[in-house]
Amino acid sequence: MAPNLAKSQHDLISNVISSELHDPEIAEAAGCSTRFVRAIHSNIRYFGTPKAPQNGSGRKRSITLATILDWLRYLSSFL
Repeated sequence: MAPNLAKSQHDLISNVISSELHDPEIAEAAGCSTRFVRAIHSNIRYFGTPKAPQNGSGRKRSITLATILDWLRYLSSFL
């Protein structure tokens, strides 16, 4: 997986996108690939910011407070 771009790179790309430069020129100035530039351009068009909003995905917690309390009750029965 490619490393995340620095905030300064995001700012540079988002500021330069409105200029007359083409994607390869912007990528060279920012030190990234044209794919990043197109992705940031797409994010600005759809979300208004260079970064897309969090979508709430990720691994969900498998151990809940109720599960922990049940285990503590179970273990305390042996004491």
